[in-house]
Amino acid sequence: MGCRLLPAESFVPGVSRQDYAKRGDGRLFTGLKAELDLLNGGKKNNSRDALIAEAAIANGYILLTADCDLHSAAKKHGGKVTLFTRPQNESDNAIDI
Repeated sequence: MGCRLLPAESFVPGVSRQDYAKRGDGRLFTGLKAELDLLNGGKKNNSRDALIAEAAIANGYILLTADCDLHSAAKKHGGKVTLFTRPQNESDNAIDI
């Protein structure tokens, strides 16, 4: 399995890398960002989270996140999303030797 850097699907001034962002129509990004702002009161990193979700959705990838709001927003906009949660009990991580 190879890894590669994906360009952002939309360009957001002050957030996106100028040399690594597409100039898409921004509709999906705008919808994701608005949903995140509604869910969490406009957290500072919502633009970055929306760009990450947009890239996953546009490229058909599964988004793995521990952020419940990002999970909800991406899923609402057609994304395949898995919510990462910590085990309830530290012993769940124990290794028998």
